[in-house]
Parts: sequence; structure tokens; C-alpha cells
Amino acid sequence: MTESSSHQMPYFPLRISLLIGGGLSAIAALMVGYIELSIQQTKFQTQALQLRQYLQYHLNDYTEVTRTVGHFYEASDEVTQKDFERFSRPFLENYPGIMGMTWAKRISIEALNTKKKPLKDNDFSNFNIATKNDQNTVEKLDKFPIIYEELKQNNQQIMGLDLGANLLSRVALEKARDSGKITTSGPIELTNGDRGFAIYYPTYSPGFFPKNLSESRQELRGIIYTLYDIKQIFNNTLNKLEKKELSFYIIDLQAKDNQGILFSFDKKPEINQSLELPLSCRILFECKKILTVADRQWSLVILPDIKLLPIIAKALATFILVLSLTGILIVYFWKIIDNKNKIEQLIKQRNAELVKTKEYLEKLIEESNIQLQEAKQKKTELLGQMSHELRNPLNILLGFLEVFKREQTLTPEQQDNLAIMCRSGEYLRSLFNNILELSKLEIGNISLKATTFNLRDLINWVIEMFRLKATGKNLQIMIYIDPDVPQYIKTDDNKLRQILINLLDNAIKFTDQGSVTIRLASDNQDWNLEDNTNDWQPQQILFFAIEDTGRGIALENQVKIFEPFVREHERDGAGLGLAITEKLVNLMGGNIQVKSQLNKGTLIHFNIGFNLPEESEIPTRQSRYNVIGLAPNQPEYRLLVVDDQRENRQLLIKLLRPIGFQIKEGENGQEAVEICKNWQPNLIFMDTRMPIMDGYEAIEKIKALTQINQPVIITITSESREAQKNKRSATIGDDILRKPFEIQRVLDKLVTHLGVSYRYESQAIEAVEQDQESVVLNRESLEVMSSDWIVQVQGAANAGDGQRLYQLIEEIPEQHYFLIQSMIELVNNFDYRQIRKLSQPNIND
Repeated sequence: MTESSSHQMPYFPLRISLLIGGGLSAIAALMVGYIELSIQQTKFQTQALQLRQYLQYHLNDYTEVTRTVGHFYEASDEVTQKDFERFSRPFLENYPGIMGMTWAKRISIEALNTKKKPLKDNDFSNFNIATKNDQNTVEKLDKFPIIYEELKQNNQQIMGLDLGANLLSRVALEKARDSGKITTSGPIELTNGDRGFAIYYPTYSPGFFPKNLSESRQELRGIIYTLYDIKQIFNNTLNKLEKKELSFYIIDLQAKDNQGILFSFDKKPEINQSLELPLSCRILFECKKILTVADRQWSLVILPDIKLLPIIAKALATFILVLSLTGILIVYFWKIIDNKNKIEQLIKQRNAELVKTKEYLEKLIEESNIQLQEAKQKKTELLGQMSHELRNPLNILLGFLEVFKREQTLTPEQQDNLAIMCRSGEYLRSLFNNILELSKLEIGNISLKATTFNLRDLINWVIEMFRLKATGKNLQIMIYIDPDVPQYIKTDDNKLRQILINLLDNAIKFTDQGSVTIRLASDNQDWNLEDNTNDWQPQQILFFAIEDTGRGIALENQVKIFEPFVREHERDGAGLGLAITEKLVNLMGGNIQVKSQLNKGTLIHFNIGFNLPEESEIPTRQSRYNVIGLAPNQPEYRLLVVDDQRENRQLLIKLLRPIGFQIKEGENGQEAVEICKNWQPNLIFMDTRMPIMDGYEAIEKIKALTQINQPVIITITSESREAQKNKRSATIGDDILRKPFEIQRVLDKLVTHLGVSYRYESQAIEAVEQDQESVVLNRESLEVMSSDWIVQVQGAANAGDGQRLYQLIEEIPEQHYFLIQSMIELVNNFDYRQIRKLSQPNIND
């Protein structure tokens, strides 16, 4: 090896490093340029979409003017010039772009060729049909002379002018005539030098709707013709736009030559931009949007204001920076070759930098965790804000279902279908509430809301929800409740209901044949949980077990089955049900475990804490019949319903007015205040979110009207309890109904605050039932049925098959009403032990 080559060898790695560094610098510069360009593309597309939506909204507003005048004309048998002027003039004054509105009557060519007058005497006297001198004039066709006119400039008289005389106008006119729909003309040159267009709306006799082309032509009464100035429309529209960030122009692609350029706008008037499509629109940006005017489409071309200089500057800066870093690394590499001592020094320096980097990353992770918690909090707040939009239609749906349940003309099948819909609606309401609670669970902002309820009714409600689904898969749902389990308990019924729904839904979903069994006990027994440690120690513990004969869960998956988004089978839900269930069980002071074998079934058992309610806390028995009116000798009750949505008002009105209440309604808080000044209601249902004046302000003003005989005010709201804590007590009202609410709660509120007494349907039947309650169901009561029937009852009770027991009860003749009702009550309460006692002696006989 020569001395020259030995000197060149150390420089070879440096050259390679320089080459690689230059390539990386170029790649980094291209990436920065691409990112910056993507940001501008996203910004442009967002602004362009907003501009298109804004312009389309105002064009629709102008189009609706012609449609409104057309509806006005079709709604009347006769419209005079004065009527037409009185109805049309406000539109000309409020819509700057409308140049004039006319009505042209159709006069067939046959009517013109006969001796009869084509126009009635009461239309006009000495009326002449005129045509403009135009080379495109159409002859020997139906005439459309202008009968009524309302122009922005009154000195322009076009009365009698035939709209169909011009060929260009005739095309759009005939399209409206033949289709029976509103149409738009091509570009029109206006007398003031601006561009314009016309809209044609065909009118027919009141209540007539053409079925074919022949009827559309023969039954046509005339055409509503509206002339628009495009420049004035868009100038007026753009004046209302606060930020004018984009230049654009509008063309009519169906027009010939340059007649299609309708309007152009440049956000920088001093720059004269070409109307040709720029290169950036053909390569980088989607500049064309569609605007619809009746049946015609215009092309909206939005010109991007791209700023290439900053992009190039950032890319160049990145290139220089990366290249500089590469040069520094090359120098550093050269120093390593020259001096080993400096390497050790540099290693120490890098170690110090690593320590700082570690500290920085740890701090960054800590800040990220804080931001994550803040994001979860914001998500919960967002769900709370959305609750108003979701609760409102759900409240209307459930409310009208309750109203339909009160109909006396429903068949048994319709009643069953309606009951299914109501249960599903209640489940939807429960599911919505639990979605909100799940978000609270994630940030630890949830607590138990203990209420006293009938445990057997809750379980029966859940089972009935899945009864149809189980029957469809030919599955049996069996229930065993230990006699020691109390009928009424005190805990959070909504969370317990959600736990049972999640578990029973999974059991039925993954079971193709066999049965699903539910067991309840209030002591330890053999299937008690192995681990029962929890900080909260209630007075009583309730144990549940849900067992199915389904597909089972693999052993490796049983450990993680309660983790979010874990699914045993593909395409079977989102994997959140058991994760939510475990959180709810733990919240209720319990634990949950799973035992399963593949292709044999699954057993899930859990426990929850509860307390026994006081005697005064147990709800009294409520009437099972619907309210049909006020009890005799009731005073006159005046109710005011205030809500900005008509559906919400109609729900309460249709419920309460048939009962006998006097009701008035208001659309906002201001109307409510005015009504209270002249009509003193006893009670007001007040929505909180309304335009003009919201419910809180209205409550304050109503209370200020008088200090004597103030009305009871019940606020109807979708806001959370946390949100209402921020309101002043003077503006909240006397009571609250949170959407979605049950209809029975409305009736109960009236009893609580006004002392209302109701009259119920079939009260005589209820009295008979109360008398029969004193009669005890005994073993001899079953002797009215055959011994074979009693044997089947015994077998169904032993198996805990409530569905089969209901089928057997249907075989009891109707005259044994007490036996039917008693048996149904035993099955509803899952008292299979009592059924076995009643049927056992008869079998032995």
C-alpha cells in the first residue's frame, strides 16, 4: 500500500457520513415541506367546506321564497292583485337580491284560437298578451301572460308579457310544467347590467297533485316567476360573513361560452386573479364544489391562497439544520479517531445528558398522565352537555309510549307488543344513564344512589326483557330464589339492573341450546365467593349465580375476561360488558368470579351489599289501572306547560288534558311570564333551555310578580345534578323532573304539590280483587283442573320453568279468576316452593 492511499483511507468514512447526512437532510426537508403543505390543505378544505355550506344555506333561503309564494297561491281558489302584492312585498323588502315576483296564467293555444275570452272578466279587462321582440320568440304554443306583478322598481311594467315567448325562458318553464316541480333558468342579463336567473314554480288547483305528464300540462293553472340578481344575492350574503378568507367564483356549467360565469369574489381586491383553474387546484387542492339552486347546479370554484415561501423557508431551514448536525457528527467522529482521551470525556458528557433526558422523559410522562385525566374529565363534561340532545327525544319516545298504553282500544297482541317496546325503551334509558356513569367510573366520579325497591320485580323485569330472545333460541330461563331472600332491599337498583342485564345478555348470546339459570341467596352457601374482602361492610350480603350451558370460556382467557375490549369470540360485542360489570360490582361492595369449561357452560357468581329498609321506606301498593280522570269534587286545576319544542309540550298536554286539567302552553320563558300576568296557573312545567328567555330567568320573573298564591314550578331539565348546583336557589323552582322521565312521575308530582285525587279505570274490578285478597289459595283450589295438569305444574315448579308455568296458567278457565291471578302472582314472585306445596298433595292422590 502506498503512502498516498494510506493517507486517503481515514477520509473515506467521512465521505460516506457526509453523503448519508446530505440524504437525511434532504429527506427531513421534504418531510417538513410535506407536513406544512398538508396543514395548508386541511385548512383550505375546512374553510372551503364552510364557505360552500354558508352559500348553499342562503341560496336555499332565497329559493324557498318562490316556493312559499307558490304554496300561498295554491292554497287559495282566487288570489287578487292586492293579495299577491300584500304577500309578495315583504319578500322584496327583506331579500335584496329579488328583483321581482310575478304570476303568469297558462292560456292554452286552443283557448286563444276560439272566440271565448282566454281571461275571465274578473281577471282583467282590455288585457293584451304581449311578447318582446326577440329572435328566440316561440309561436303557436300555450301562452303564459303575466297577470300579477310585484317589482322592486315600480316603473317597470311587464303586465301581460308572455313568459313563454322567449325560447331560453321557455325551456325552464316547460320543465317546471312537465315535472310539476320548481326549476331554475340559465344566466339572464338584467337591465342594470348584472347577471341574474329566474325560478319557476308551477301552480295547480288547491289539493291537486298531478300523477302523469298529461295531467301536469292540462291542469296547470300558471307559473310563479321570480327574478333574482346574482350579484346582489351574494354581496348581501357575503356582507353577513365575518371572515372572508377565500377568493372564489361561481359558474354555470350548463350555460354556453362565458355566459356561465355568474359571480366572482376576491378577498384582496387589488390582486386581479384569473378565473382559470390554477395549477394548484389540479394537483394539490380540491377546489370545485357544487351549489344547488332548485333543479340546477352551479360550480363553486374556490381559489387557494397558498403561501409557498414559508414552506420553502422551513424546508430549507430543516435541511441546513440537519446538515449542520451531520457535519457536527462528522467532526466528532474525526476527533474520536485522533484522540482516545476525548472519547472518555465525551462518554461522560453523554451519560450526563442521558440522566437529564431520563428526568425530562419522566416529567413528560407525568404531564401526559395529568393531561390524560383532564381529557377524561372533558369527555365526561362533553357527555353531560350532549345529554340534553339525547334525553329530549328519548323522553318524547317513552312518554308517548306511556300515552299509548292508556288507550282502551288496543288488542291484547298490541298491548303485548307495546309492553315489549316499553321495556326496551326503559332499557335504552337505563343504558344511556349507564354510559354517562361509565365515563364517571373512569375518573372515579360516581357513587351509589340507594333506593328501596322490590327485588323480585326487578329480576322479573330483567327476565321479561330477554324472554323473547331466549324463546327465539329455544332456551329456558330458570330462576331459584332462596326463601330467606327479602322481597324489599335497599341499594342502587339501576346498577344492579345493569349488572344483571350484562350477565344475562352474555349468557343468552353464547348459549345455543339448553338453559340459563339464575340463583339468589342471602347467606354463604356452597357457591360463595372465595375472596370477599372489601372496605365497605353493609349489614346484609346478597349472592347471585348465573349459569348457562353455552360455549364456555377458554382457561387462558378466564383471567383477563374482565379487562376492557377482551372478547372470547370474534364479532361478539365490543368487550366492555364484563369490564363495566366488574366495576359496578366492586362499587356495590362485592366481588365477581367466573368458572367455565369449553363446550360445557359458564358459571358467574357475584355478591353485593345491601341494607334492609325501614317499614316506612317500603313503597305502598299502587293501583295497577290507568288514570282516566279527576276524582269527584276536585277544584279547577290550571296547568301551564312551557317548552320550546312542540313535541315536548304535546306529550304533557295529551297526557293531562284528557284527565280534566285546564292547560295553556308557551314556547319560551317570555311567553310564560306574559301568561302568568293574565292567567294564574296553579302549577307550571318549565323547561330550562329555551330561546329568547330561558327557564331560570322566567322562574325568577314569575316569582317576582306576586308574593301571594305563587304557582308551583317544576323544572324539566336534562342537566346533571352537578350543573344545577351552580344555579341560584331562587331560579331552580319547587321540584325537578329530569329527562327522560316516566309519565307516572308527572302524575305523582301533581298529587304531591296540588293534592290531586284521580279516578282510575275499572275501579270496581280493583275492589273485587281487594276483596279476594282475603281468600287464601289452598290445595283444594287446584282441584278444578285435571290431575295431569297438576302433574305438569309440579314438574315445571321443580324445574323453575316460569315460562311453562305461564303457559299452564293460560289453560285455566276464565271463570276461575282468583286462581289465575293467585298463580300469576306466585310465578311473578318466583315462589316455586309454594307452588310445589300446593300441587304435591294432589299428585299423591
